[in-house]
Amino acid sequence: MNTRPDSTIFGYARARSTGTVLRTVLIVAAALIGVLTLPRAMSGQAAGVTLFAPRPTTMAARCEDGGRWHDPVVEATREMLALPDEREARARLLVLQDTLEQLAGAHPDDVGAQFRLAVALGARAEVEGGATRLRVAKNLWSRLEHVLTLEPAHPGALHLRGRLHAAVLRLDGVTRFLATRIMGAGQLGSASWEEARADMVGAEAADPCVPEHHYELARLYEELGDPVAAAREIGHVLALPVRGAYDRSVTAKARRLVPPDRVAKADPSE
Repeated sequence: MNTRPDSTIFGYARARSTGTVLRTVLIVAAALIGVLTLPRAMSGQAAGVTLFAPRPTTMAARCEDGGRWHDPVVEATREMLALPDEREARARLLVLQDTLEQLAGAHPDDVGAQFRLAVALGARAEVEGGATRLRVAKNLWSRLEHVLTLEPAHPGALHLRGRLHAAVLRLDGVTRFLATRIMGAGQLGSASWEEARADMVGAEAADPCVPEHHYELARLYEELGDPVAAAREIGHVLALPVRGAYDRSVTAKARRLVPPDRVAKADPSE
């Protein structure tokens, strides 16, 4: 049974200061999720998952701290997307979302709390389907707008909004019409390739140490007919440090998106 007692968070008495509450919830959430996901990650490596070692470049050295996405809750959320069992991923993400919604509700002006919830919603949008995915996407759009009101250049929020723009545009015409006109997701109807690109470029510029920023931008460039720019971004992905199963999956997708010969010809300094 799911309970939300007013006096406790994760069974701990509510702390006197909001800062202590925030630290307590994040530490406990990260520890809980880490315990749940570590055995899966370890078993994946034991099964022979290929580890892509980053090339020793200036970018790799510059990005050892992982960028702004190097947050225990954000990283744990992304790792859930690498779980082999989607049903398990959906269940864990739903529990996490419930917790982060409570935290975001208690701290409406805290950018970190709002963004962590947006990441959980974005992850759920990837594993859910049908009407549930649309409902989550609507919630995600609203949450991202709130984050970007608090911090207009937030790289993570720009990345997720850019991906949401692109996801809507990748729908076939009938599905897009049903989603944006019939099923109540009218705000998604404003999606455009220009906005998607602007958001992705903004995310990469603000936080170039996240492989996924470069991968999604490369994917967008491929769709917009700019293979040279796509190859350059894939080169950036392959130059960055790899952390965990999710980053390995991004690196593997990057290698499949652009052939190695095109990456080798790209200018990584651009």
